Amino acid sequence: MYAGTKSAVVIIPCSVPQGSVLGLRLFILYLADHADVVSAHDVKHQAYADDTQLYLRCHAQEVTTAAHRLYVSTTDVEHWMEVNRLKLNANQTELL
Repeated sequence: MYAGTKSAVVIIPCSVPQGSVLGLRLFILYLADHADVVSAHDVKHQAYADDTQLYLRCHAQEVTTAAHRLYVSTTDVEHWMEVNRLKLNANQTELL
């Protein structure tokens, strides 16, 4: 209730409501499994808010294998996101 007015009830079947007091903690919990998906491929990751970078270090002779691991990891992350009703932005996804 705010200023004597009661808010409408909104049922949210998935995701995290923006601007809520618990929003940041719920978002962290929502993405907790994401790290497991990436780690399953022995790939490192760094997360910044809603942006994640996957990376790994390799020797020159291992570049093809490393690129394949990153590709498979990205594919698994995309599948995980679909299952969790998120969308991977293909325009901002690149393999360097």
